Order: sequence, then structure tokens, then C-alpha cells
Amino acid sequence: MRELHADHKLPDGKVVPGLSWRSLQHATTTLRQLLRFCKRLGAIAAVPELRPPSNRLAAKEAAPRRALSEQERDKVLAALRNAGDERAARIWTAMAYSGLRRGELGKLTLRWLDAGAGAIRIPATAAKSGEEELVPLHPKARQAIRAEAAEKGIKPKNLDVPVFGGFDIRKAWKRALTAAKVDTHGLTAHHSARHTFGTLLAQRAHGDVTAVQAGGRWRSLAMVQRYVHADVARARAAMKRL
Repeated sequence: MRELHADHKLPDGKVVPGLSWRSLQHATTTLRQLLRFCKRLGAIAAVPELRPPSNRLAAKEAAPRRALSEQERDKVLAALRNAGDERAARIWTAMAYSGLRRGELGKLTLRWLDAGAGAIRIPATAAKSGEEELVPLHPKARQAIRAEAAEKGIKPKNLDVPVFGGFDIRKAWKRALTAAKVDTHGLTAHHSARHTFGTLLAQRAHGDVTAVQAGGRWRSLAMVQRYVHADVARARAAMKRL
């Protein structure tokens, strides 16, 4: 069941997400009942013991996703650096301050950086929309990208060399969450970064939904709602001002 739950990488590089614990729970329970029925009919002599995933695992995975607050974001980044996971800190910083998707960050080159416009130009070949997209270049994201390029020895003349390339920061991410005592309900590092980016962007947009949608490059308001999470404290403060 652990193998079915894990993601699977195909030969062409595509990743097929694994089955959720809830799906495995349903399948195991159904199979167990079927085998018991077969035994009562006399079709099989014995029923093997099948233990479905626990309710705790299924409930935790199904818990509502959330974004990190500014304080949690800073605590997790500090935990990454304190543990010596500098590259993981640069990767997560670049995503959390730009909203770049994992695949986009992996393909990012120095050619994408438009210093004059203060933006990252994602070419059509790398953008999810199939069209060139413009992402405002936050100083912290720029610093993380430049630091990674310097660490890898990528010179300004090597404009087409991927700065980050392939990466896997899952172990470093889990260590940092534990050290910072932050729970993201099973979100992966790159999803957590994008949820955090969208939510903090919305807090600073003061209700300008179109600005949030443009900043996160979401095609619909439904996607904005998926990535932008309500802040109860801010909602209470806003209600007091009514």
C-alpha cells in the first residue's frame, strides 16, 4: 500500500500521483469483504488478514490545505538554513517569493531574468499556459536565484543553463517543518510555497482579486480560491471596521 501511495515516475519523466490513503482504505475494505463472502460460499479456504490504512492517516491527508503565515514562512526558512540545507532554502525561497511552479523553477535559466523590467520572463515552451508569462521578480527570489547560480558556477555568459535543474527537497522540508513546529497538512514543499505565495499576495492586494489572479497566473477565480486561504484574524479585524 505504501508503494501504491507513492508517486511514480514514468520513463518519459512524467509523474503519476499515487493513490490517496482514503482510496486505499476503501479498496482494502471492499476486498476484505469480498474475500469473506467468498469464504462463506466455500470458494476459498481462508481469508488473509488485510489491514486498511488507519483513519488517522486518511483524515490527516484529507485535512484542508493551508498556507504558511509570514512568521511560519520565516521560521521554516530559518530551520532549513540552521540545518545546513542551504540549497533547499534557496529553492523554497525562489518559489515562495515568485509563485513559480516546480517545473518552471527547474527549467529557469539566467536568460529568463529581465532586470530592466524587474521580472522573470517564462518562455512559452516552459509556461503551463503555452504562452510567454511575466512574473514580478521579488528581491528575495532574485537573491536566491543568483546565489544558486553562483554556487553552481554558472557564468552570465551561460544564459541557457538551468539554474536549479532537477531537485528533491522532501527530506529537508520535513526536517524543517519538524524543527519549526509547523504543520502544513501533508503539502509538498512546492505546493506549500505556491499556497503561501498566493495567500500573502492576497493579503497585500487589499481585495483586488484581479491583481491576485494575475500575480499567481491563475486562469480562473476558482483556482484563486483554491490557493488563497482565509486568515481568520484578518477577517475579524476587517469586520470590526465595518
